[in-house]
Amino acid sequence: MIAAYLILTLIAVVLQVVSYRKHDEMNSIGVIANVLAAIVATIAFIIGGRNDSVSGGYIYYVNGVKMGSGFMTVGATIVLAIISFGTSFGASMGLGYLIGHRRDAEEKAKPKVWVLILSILAIPFGSGFFRSISLLPNLSVTGRLVVLGLGAITWGLGILGIVSYIIKKKRANK
Repeated sequence: MIAAYLILTLIAVVLQVVSYRKHDEMNSIGVIANVLAAIVATIAFIIGGRNDSVSGGYIYYVNGVKMGSGFMTVGATIVLAIISFGTSFGASMGLGYLIGHRRDAEEKAKPKVWVLILSILAIPFGSGFFRSISLLPNLSVTGRLVVLGLGAITWGLGILGIVSYIIKKKRANK
């Protein structure tokens, strides 16, 4: 069942890529594939005996004064169905747009401030990966390599984004 979920999500990704490549818009059949993937995942969770529940407490305030509190329990199947749909939809739409959308040369040449901000934020996040190695002494060798790889990739993308912004800004000012 999980394999069917992943295959339907992959089909939705391919449909979105083709749609963005040809028409630069989302594909309704891809969205239907996302819904089917979520239904398949929900059925898999139900058949698998996932009858657990998700619980959490809450406190509410009115004008800074505590007015009450409570405890809420929701069936895990509902939560997992929402998460499976969100994962499938996010993956297909995000990857479909990322791979399928073609930008023109003029759009690519413009420096974007949001890219600069994300690139600057990537540096401390990359450092956080390296710092986490010393904070997690029981991490396996594979885990350490994954964390080091993620840190290096995050740093590299941050530096690449900053350099790219500077180059595009210089070209735009000429």
